[in-house]
Amino acid sequence: MFDRVELRADPEIPFTNRLESAYPSFRERSSPTENYKGMLDLRGFGLEALLFIRCRFGATNKIVFRGAAKMTLRQMAAGAAGVFDCDPYGLRLARLDPALDIPGISMEWVRSHVRVARKRCLKEIGGTAKNPGQTLYFGRGGDSIRLYDKRLEQMRKYERLMRKLGPESLPSFEDFSGIPTGLPVVRIERQMRVGRIPPQLDTLGSLEQNISKFNPFAAIVIHRGGKPEPKDDDYSIRKYMEGKGFRQTILERGLANTRALLNARTGGNASRKMRQLSDFLPPDPVGLSPLNLFEMFQESIGRQISVSAAPDEALEGQTAAVGGTRSEM
Repeated sequence: MFDRVELRADPEIPFTNRLESAYPSFRERSSPTENYKGMLDLRGFGLEALLFIRCRFGATNKIVFRGAAKMTLRQMAAGAAGVFDCDPYGLRLARLDPALDIPGISMEWVRSHVRVARKRCLKEIGGTAKNPGQTLYFGRGGDSIRLYDKRLEQMRKYERLMRKLGPESLPSFEDFSGIPTGLPVVRIERQMRVGRIPPQLDTLGSLEQNISKFNPFAAIVIHRGGKPEPKDDDYSIRKYMEGKGFRQTILERGLANTRALLNARTGGNASRKMRQLSDFLPPDPVGLSPLNLFEMFQESIGRQISVSAAPDEALEGQTAAVGGTRSEM
């Protein structure tokens, strides 16, 4: 799915006249942010989006869609067409967050079986008794990958709503989150910003056209688990003791940190060493099938890139609500 989509418009692209007429005191009703001279909530305008006005470092404008995961690209294009006087499919992406939910695995398993190639920066948050929600960050800056416990995140949202509204006002947690009872779910998100978005995806139109050929999670390496209980009779005593220490180090430090340690101590031969000790990797859960993240991602975005609705109809419907004749602010 696309969990977050932001589109940016160059300064010369005007806003629609309908937008200005809906907010007579347009500039006065916007609030400044750190990087933009104004920010406007468009929900009163019929759009689940935020409009950021006049970037302080280039004068561009930006629209950020709320709940992008529940929107199609056609709906985003229609919303943008009601704000900017241009072909919405030509608008450039300011940020794109492809995401994927994987049921049946836990963050403990992820920590001991998953790494990200060519990402030297690893940050771990949580995983303690006080803060049980564990999050792994690989990379930094404009291109990073985050993995976290989606079930726990939804549970915390549910508990906050329950305290605010009362339990009688809410559906069950399963209906609220869509997550069956007792099922662990891990969310994988890749965050790409300006300068790190691949050129074949740099506009809304090219995203719709080329996303089926792009694998946002190609750098994620998943190691299959080792034997549940390797027997000492099957190995030399040196390899058996080495393997036991290898498994324990992974459980304590995580796979990515263990591999970095091996690379540092073996002159860059971590891959060879890990192949030799693969039987000693922590085991997989019973019944876990190999994970093909690309196929899973393509399945998850099927609804968002659907072309079943005619594009002209989608644009006309949204423009009728927020569009009309256009003028520059």
